Amino acid sequence: MAEEVKPINATAENSGFFNRREDFSRRFNIDFDNNAQEFFKNSCLNIIERHIGHQKAIINKTFRNICEIFGMRYAEWGYETSQRYETFPSSPLYNVVARLDFKTKNDKSFFDLLLIVETIANESYLKDSKFASEIKKALKLSKANAVFRETPTGYAFYPAGAEPLDTKLVIDVLNWLSDYPKAKEKYNDALRLLLKGDRTRHVLDDSRLALELFIKEYLKNDKSLENQMSELGKFLKEKNLSKELRTMFNDLFKGYTTYNNNNVKHDDKIEESEIEFIIYITGAFMRLLITATKS
Repeated sequence: MAEEVKPINATAENSGFFNRREDFSRRFNIDFDNNAQEFFKNSCLNIIERHIGHQKAIINKTFRNICEIFGMRYAEWGYETSQRYETFPSSPLYNVVARLDFKTKNDKSFFDLLLIVETIANESYLKDSKFASEIKKALKLSKANAVFRETPTGYAFYPAGAEPLDTKLVIDVLNWLSDYPKAKEKYNDALRLLLKGDRTRHVLDDSRLALELFIKEYLKNDKSLENQMSELGKFLKEKNLSKELRTMFNDLFKGYTTYNNNNVKHDDKIEESEIEFIIYITGAFMRLLITATKS
């Protein structure tokens, strides 16, 4: 007899999955055209079927987890709990993925697909499988502007507009900031605003505050960002960084604080290239300080 999926009540109080969805929403926008979206979706369905398509208990567990992440009941996905199924293509998990419709560029449905695939990749029963590597290959074949990476907290999708910079100055820094939760929260806030298309001073505010909170905790003092330069100079000298680099760091840091102080006074739209530069240079400052200690 086919196993029946039991209904759940998805609430924020009884599930930690909402935290995963919130983290997902904080990342950069990812650029896919419609053909790439459809290709990737079909590839994902084939990969999911190969790995768990004949294991009903795992399919049902995964479907319940996805329902909790989205805070939805089964029927809201167009699936009735009384339905039975014999094959993966007739399962609720297959239906959820297959019914995602990509009508417009960057449609919400595509981000739902990424979140579903990410959720499946991080299930414990797939931890040591080739699932993630096959998803990476499908992503590459779809020629999508995105990457699928293993992080300290699990697999995650990220944009790949300038992959070397994104890897070193965004993804790596976010991982390292786990020891500095206040700074990580603000750096994430800046990325979340970018995801929503915000191009105002609020992105600068959050980037600046992320750096200020990080340096305060890193150097163990309570000085404002503008008053940290002498402390930073001492720190970099102690770490044996060259005089030329310390001078360059000092000039960039002064320019960074001046730029922020001048622009936080206005709510005007800021050029996208300027916003991107501030995000990257914020990450560069934090990365240099962390790697100097590691070295």
